[in-house]
Amino acid sequence: MPEVISDSHFLAHASRSRGKVVLITNAAAAGGVGGEVARAFARFGAKIVIGDRNEASVTRLVDEIGKTGAQCVGRKCDSASWEDLFALYELGTASYERVDYIVVNSGIALEGNQSGFAAASSANTNTAAGGPIGLGKADVDDGPPKPNLDALDANLIGVLYAVRLAFFELDREPTRRDTAIVIVGPVGNEPVDAASKHGILGLARALRPRLEIKRSRIVVVAPDFKDASLLGVSLGTPAAQESPHTTIERIAGAVVLGATHPSTTTNGSIYGIADGYQVFRIASEELTLCDDGLFKILFGRLRFLFTLEEGIRRFFLDPNLWTMQLAVYFGLVALFIWATGTYKVFIA
Repeated sequence: MPEVISDSHFLAHASRSRGKVVLITNAAAAGGVGGEVARAFARFGAKIVIGDRNEASVTRLVDEIGKTGAQCVGRKCDSASWEDLFALYELGTASYERVDYIVVNSGIALEGNQSGFAAASSANTNTAAGGPIGLGKADVDDGPPKPNLDALDANLIGVLYAVRLAFFELDREPTRRDTAIVIVGPVGNEPVDAASKHGILGLARALRPRLEIKRSRIVVVAPDFKDASLLGVSLGTPAAQESPHTTIERIAGAVVLGATHPSTTTNGSIYGIADGYQVFRIASEELTLCDDGLFKILFGRLRFLFTLEEGIRRFFLDPNLWTMQLAVYFGLVALFIWATGTYKVFIA
């Protein structure tokens, strides 16, 4: 069953972020989620690395956080660009030597039919024009226009880029503990937004066992609506516009909790936020498609292989285990000599 989380619990573990390096994408929009997340972590002594497509907004937020005594750096960054994200990551490691938490703040919400997947006009919803339902005469005669997939690039491809950087950082320091990837899912129910949401959920499920082995975690914060003024788009129906909206502070609180929660059981969790209601956490096990039958067996075997691979890699890379490593090396050499009969040469 989903666990309801009260607002007072959001910052219960925030002190664990002191000294941590937090990289946040799409962080500088006026009144946006990313900026609120940056301020929240900065209040608890974290070192902040921010990126946003608006360079002037980045500069303002860096100055604002710096005036509070917290450490913050930033640069212009398009979250859908690998080169920009890698440059932001390099800024973080150059400034603070590492990155502990990566907060991927999905940045685009489409309004209405901006992606071009629905009918061009509500009047063209029958077959009078000689085409399928939902196609206007222009679509039938000339073919449909190319869909706009900008939101998919920003809200899913950019997430994949950020996750790749997170794994690079984990591999760079394999003995690191207490790291996290937090993805703020895109807002909106337009088809491309919906595809991004489901892609993010699938990604979190797939990465959960790998990150569990690396003693890290991935969580998804999935708000329904943000404040209408901050969306920059219409909320659609009058009923939706009049309903209570999820506040930016509540979304940011869920991000902080997702990154700093000490329990490994939160790995792969979804922090859902319905309109105007409290946050609820859904454990990954409640969402997985691999609970029964053959899928459960395959999932268990994959987890075993991931655990074995990571255990071996950690053992041989950890400089504190050099005596045990030498013992293993000599043991392997002895086993080889015995198995191949090479020892007979020395006896003879």
